Amino acid sequence: MCKMLLTSFMAFPSTNNCNTSRCLSVSSLLHSLSPPCQSYVSPDFSADRGWLHLEARYNNEALETGSLWAGYNFSVGKKLVLNATPMVGGGQL
Repeated sequence: MCKMLLTSFMAFPSTNNCNTSRCLSVSSLLHSLSPPCQSYVSPDFSADRGWLHLEARYNNEALETGSLWAGYNFSVGKKLVLNATPMVGGGQL
């Protein structure tokens, strides 16, 4: 009998007092999945600098595939703030 197990590890970017668009924020996320009778890991890496968002994923859309994503970070509102990042990307099957 096989059991499903999901484990996630997140490396948060270091917090510094940099509030300019020249700062680079980098983070990573590693999922360890164990669906019935098969195990694999799914790492995600992302970087933000000002309006630019870059992301790389592996085993996310399908097993043994990678994808690259680019997006535009923006924020609207003062009292109630909405942060969004529309992205486009492509991958290799």
